[in-house]
Amino acid sequence: MGKTDAMIFIPRELVQGEMDIITKLETLMAFCWIRRFGSLDGYYYGNILSITKKYGLSYDETKTSRIPKQISAFIEGLDNLQKIGAIVLEEGDYHNIHDFFTIKSTLEPFEKKYISLKFDYFDYIFTVKKRVNKMGMLYILVFVLGCYVCKEKPNGEKEWYRACSYSLDGLEYKTGIPRLSIYTYLKNLSVEEGYSGNAPLVKSRPWHITINGQVIRFPNIYVENLSNHKEIIETERKAIKVKFETQESRIEFDNFDDLDRYEFY
Repeated sequence: MGKTDAMIFIPRELVQGEMDIITKLETLMAFCWIRRFGSLDGYYYGNILSITKKYGLSYDETKTSRIPKQISAFIEGLDNLQKIGAIVLEEGDYHNIHDFFTIKSTLEPFEKKYISLKFDYFDYIFTVKKRVNKMGMLYILVFVLGCYVCKEKPNGEKEWYRACSYSLDGLEYKTGIPRLSIYTYLKNLSVEEGYSGNAPLVKSRPWHITINGQVIRFPNIYVENLSNHKEIIETERKAIKVKFETQESRIEFDNFDDLDRYEFY
């Protein structure tokens, strides 16, 4: 299995569970990190100082003893994983930035429902050099990749594909993250339809439909940046149009969030 094909399988509870949003951000980053840089059998070996450097944060302990805020949050994420039984600290102490530690991770505490995240997508987040919350970016990316929409074929078979059509307001409601932050994250995580780039997502162009002379504008569609992204965007547009036209009292809907059509698998 090559690097491009390697995946992190993220339990849906870490994204859609009952934890508050801050705990989710911390825990998701810590989980993805140890699964990305750990061994295939779930072991991770390192220390917090090396994580700080790989994270891209500058820290000079000769000038301050206070570690970066994002690393403090990362440590809290490890604490959360330990509390729910997702990791076991076998050696060392990750609360000491110099101490090397060994962690064994497991998926046993979670339901068998996952969102797959390519290693390359996780790595991409750390190529963004702007001052942007990497934990927030990761969470929004995984949330978007966790939106599946069903397309029914003429023979009755169902085909599932990744596509997210929530507006910024809808995403704010679903995630608890402010819409301005979501806008910033998505801007850094996507390229616009018709352009090329190595971002994980493709954002559709603005679009609308006209029903009975009334123009209905819809949010951008976000899909995975794959070779068939144009086809998926167009399929999603058609599905939205059909769903909207057949929905009772459709004139009352301001945007497609109200139809709440997503299923999560």
